[in-house]
Amino acid sequence: AALETSSSSEPLTVGLGTVGAMIDALELFGIGSSWGGYESLAIRADVSKMRTATKWNPGGPLIRLHIGLEDADDLIADLEQGLMRLRQD
Repeated sequence: AALETSSSSEPLTVGLGTVGAMIDALELFGIGSSWGGYESLAIRADVSKMRTATKWNPGGPLIRLHIGLEDADDLIADLEQGLMRLRQD
């Protein structure tokens, strides 16, 4: 999958394992789907099989985020450190 970060305009190609490691590295996000709770969650998603009206090809892994009630700056910092992990792997 191609990922652009603010530090570079070059796309970054990552695999599913790397995305999983990024999600595992998040400290404030739990892993899972939201059932209406207040905590922040992250999960790998593949919606291409769920779409029936049109075909959707994201070009790589997709991470679905549910943003909870934690401090926004803390969540942003956690996501930034997770995204930096994608660049390291």
